[in-house]
Amino acid sequence: MFRPYLAIIKDAFRATIASKVLYVMFGLIALVLLVLAPLHLRETLDWELSSFGLQPVATDIVREIVEKKDLPRQPVVARIWERLPSDSQEIYLEAAKKAKPAPSTDASEPDEAAEAGKAVEIEIGSSSAESGRRRGQGSSREDIDLARRLADDLNTLMKDRQFYDAEVWKTQVLRSEAQELVDEGLDKLTDVRAARLNRLLLNNSLKSMPIPGKSSAKVYYAIWHMSFIPAEVTRFQVVSFVNGVLRLILDKFVLSLGILIAIIVTANMIPETFEAGSLNLLLSKPIHRFGLLFSKFLGGTIFVAMCGTILFLGIYLWMGLGLGLWDRATLFSIPLYVVVFAIYFSVSVFVGLLYRSAIVSVVLTGVFWAACFAIGTTNNFFASSAENQQLAWGREIDGEVFAINKFAEVYQIKGQTLEPIPRSNSNMSPDEQMGLAIAKNMANLPASPFCEPIVDPASKRVLIAFSNPLGLPGIPKSQLSISNPGKTLFNDYVLYDSLAVFASETGPLLVSSGGRISRLDLSKVGTAPAATAGTRPTISDDMLTPLGPDRRIDLREASRVDYNPTRNEFAMLAGNTLYVMAWRDQEYRLAREIEVDSGSDRRGMSSHVTFGQDHIAVAFGNARAFVFEADALKQVAAFQPEFRSPPISLRGDKTSGRIGILHRNGRLWMWDPTSPESLKLASVPRQGAISGFTFDNGQITICHNIDRISKISPNGSFESTHAPSGGFLLNAYRYVLRPVYSAFPKPGEFYRLVDYLSSTRDARYDANMDLREVDEHKDPWSPLRSGLYFMALMLGISWIYFSRLDC
Repeated sequence: MFRPYLAIIKDAFRATIASKVLYVMFGLIALVLLVLAPLHLRETLDWELSSFGLQPVATDIVREIVEKKDLPRQPVVARIWERLPSDSQEIYLEAAKKAKPAPSTDASEPDEAAEAGKAVEIEIGSSSAESGRRRGQGSSREDIDLARRLADDLNTLMKDRQFYDAEVWKTQVLRSEAQELVDEGLDKLTDVRAARLNRLLLNNSLKSMPIPGKSSAKVYYAIWHMSFIPAEVTRFQVVSFVNGVLRLILDKFVLSLGILIAIIVTANMIPETFEAGSLNLLLSKPIHRFGLLFSKFLGGTIFVAMCGTILFLGIYLWMGLGLGLWDRATLFSIPLYVVVFAIYFSVSVFVGLLYRSAIVSVVLTGVFWAACFAIGTTNNFFASSAENQQLAWGREIDGEVFAINKFAEVYQIKGQTLEPIPRSNSNMSPDEQMGLAIAKNMANLPASPFCEPIVDPASKRVLIAFSNPLGLPGIPKSQLSISNPGKTLFNDYVLYDSLAVFASETGPLLVSSGGRISRLDLSKVGTAPAATAGTRPTISDDMLTPLGPDRRIDLREASRVDYNPTRNEFAMLAGNTLYVMAWRDQEYRLAREIEVDSGSDRRGMSSHVTFGQDHIAVAFGNARAFVFEADALKQVAAFQPEFRSPPISLRGDKTSGRIGILHRNGRLWMWDPTSPESLKLASVPRQGAISGFTFDNGQITICHNIDRISKISPNGSFESTHAPSGGFLLNAYRYVLRPVYSAFPKPGEFYRLVDYLSSTRDARYDANMDLREVDEHKDPWSPLRSGLYFMALMLGISWIYFSRLDC
């Protein structure tokens, strides 16, 4: 029963082959691959040590290893020592004893900084003879034997793929190339690249080691070196650049121009069916009209699938063989490329039935492509603007409901309106204000720029400390926004280096990026700052009282500090170390600290900390979260509620002790001290669309998107909801543009599904990956789903129309 339909598909292929179109397409694909094929990388890695090169410094290296191997703050050198053969250890001990200066009468532990200063500087590229002459001595037989043994031992050590241990190296700052290799994953490194990493680790630990040559990736086109590419770039940098450019080309060139070529090639398949005698001959066979239509459609799709498979498979092999990048995104692009073509082809089929003209089919299909592009671009613009203006905080203060969005703009809800509260911005020029407006509509904020606002108990004034995460012109790095007592106006003050503000009985407490705590005297600030045009008032030193601590804590972000007024303690998170600062002797001092096992040795990962009632919670960018007892810092629980979405807010209720963690996907999780073993989805409505939350006397205030605030009781029931009506643009986006966008196919967004399917950081969890740096697509399957629905609809309409044709 399928033979007639198979014959139609074969006829479509015969017509294509006869018209030489298939050969033309294959020829173009072959030409593209031939142009790409000669482009490849040659990586130069310097890792191996020679005994000849070590002769001038062998004694210094041995002495440094022996002197540092037992120091408590030198676990790396101890790891080097324990991996050396026992017979070599004895020789090195004897050699160090001969070379070491006579010990002083002080038997205390040697100072590490002083010992590090004894390292001998070696000129890169100098020969051993030159080094020997610089040192004023030649190489004895004993020196030659020591250098030969040391070279053999260290080369063996550098071949050890288990030499790197994240726990041992966490105290050291790795240089960029070593950090790149570590981030790439030891299991993914070749033996040579693993040895290069170990060589860099040795140089990072031993100051006497000769500095290796640069590891570089040279780009060649056949035998010609492309010298315009900097010689110091690494393979990782080149491959990352090529991968990004290639994905852009595949998305914009292949999925646009390639689809257009495919539509032109196949546009005549339906109109030629209506040529004199062709349709009558086909319908004289025992076939259904839908089967005839679908066979033609399937024939064109298979033809394009063949061309796409050859193109993408060729690119995949070139990237793997020439660049060493086996990127499965290229393979996933094959079926998605075919689906995108099928969507446009379904439109071409319908237009071909209506007008029976290949030219009209191509033109109207192009118009449809332009409509999809325009709708998608417009939606993305408004969606980005709406996302940046999502409410991140809301609370009722003295009977009035206030809210703050991601750009730290303050609103007051009055009836059914969301009224902005003005803030002074006298120092911003019109160009700077325009830049800020553009950023609000198009920028992607890396994190919420403000700490939770506070209300000063004495003056009832609202204070918001926020930073400038985008580096926008005209806005200070950090600033403090203070309302007047009536909360009808906010005035901005420049802060030199403050991240967060907290309420206390003695006045607002400011915390700097270095962990310094100061008390702000609001009586010296006044209610309306005096500022000349083009300037902004500043919080000066005479307004602040330093309160300690006496050590620097590198916080960087407001999310890494929280305050418990009941305990009068600060929790600070720097890297993986949690510090608790308590009030002692009229200042805040370090009371206790603990190293948190986040599962990552990566420096600079985003993190959050918060106080509950008697607990402290921390959350990291790899989505791991921990709860500790506040007094003993004993770990109570560890969770990982999400695997692909980073936390964006972590807040604790100082009254009930509950702790909430909100992830970027809009899901809010809750920890309750009454059941410390479990972390549950919060009993609040509209999970997946939550943009912010805060605790207020045991209740939870939830922010939904950009215009809804709900107060939820502890049992999950609504206390109150404020949903002010949006403006004209918001309502047009919500009720017109977004429904049209949802119904229309989204071929321009298929790359998101490709990224989602192909990226190892999405498909396989990586504890060293900061998920805040990963593009998150809440519904990556949406383009495929809407595309298939639209294609089925167009084919259904085409079949209904075709079945009613009198022919």
